[in-house]
Amino acid sequence: MISPQRATSVDLVTLRAFLAVVEAGGISAAARRSGVAKSVFSERVTALEKALGVTLFNRGQRLSLTERGRVLAEGARPLLGSLDDLFQVVTINPEELGGRIKITTSAGLGVRYLGAIITDYLAEHPNVDAEITYDDRFVDIAAENYDVALRIGQMRDSDLVGRRLCAIRRIICASPSYIENHGRPRTVGELGHHRGIAYSLLQSTQDWRFQSDSGKLVNAKPPRTVLLANNGEAVRDAVLAGIGIGNLPSFFVADDIAAGRIIALKLDFSIAPVDLWALHSRRREPRPIAETLISWIASRLRDPPFWEANLDTSGPAV
Repeated sequence: MISPQRATSVDLVTLRAFLAVVEAGGISAAARRSGVAKSVFSERVTALEKALGVTLFNRGQRLSLTERGRVLAEGARPLLGSLDDLFQVVTINPEELGGRIKITTSAGLGVRYLGAIITDYLAEHPNVDAEITYDDRFVDIAAENYDVALRIGQMRDSDLVGRRLCAIRRIICASPSYIENHGRPRTVGELGHHRGIAYSLLQSTQDWRFQSDSGKLVNAKPPRTVLLANNGEAVRDAVLAGIGIGNLPSFFVADDIAAGRIIALKLDFSIAPVDLWALHSRRREPRPIAETLISWIASRLRDPPFWEANLDTSGPAV
């Protein structure tokens, strides 16, 4: 275990240099990208290894990460990203930002969590006005002149660019009354024998994608769909009513699971998560006001998002 003395001797400069080498594929490539001397990157990587007391790279004909180096890189990226967001939030003078920003966000996540985060941003930036559209449909961001679109799912529109904010778990869930009346599936193979409630805008009703611990995708026959809705709250309400098994993003059911109103079904495989993106049209440069809002949202959501911090998906014995 790394000692506190070693941990405190690691600075952001050496950690960023390490990530730059990882992303560039080598010390020489990182030096060319940044315009900094190769010897500087080499010294910083060596200093980081010395501070941690571990070897981060296999130094052969090609530089490659050791297992510990891979773990450090995967963990450091989101941490530094969150830190950058925090720095941007606290260093920009709220009085310097002004104007109107137009935002579109999904109805479910927007009403439950994002709306409050955005209004906090407005309270902190008195010269900023906002127009927010809560809508689950995929709007034409460029045609409707949106500055920011907060969307859940995979980016399929080549005209859109942006950043991934966080991964959101999807929960296979049912009410206690449904389990009492229909039994509790224990494997993904048993789902096909159950009744299902599907959210039409998020996942296919024909193919639920699960994944193994190694990330390999596992296809399963979904439950027989007895209700198909284009609104997550409607799916949640149907799950609460005991109509069938739901497949919902965690933000819809986290409170219900904590209260015991809904039970997360623990199967032999987990459902693949979805990502939350902050997007803008490739045809227009993002405004500073939009960039600061996105950093504000990212710093408050975190990754994984805060509502998943104490989410117990093991469920009680039934």
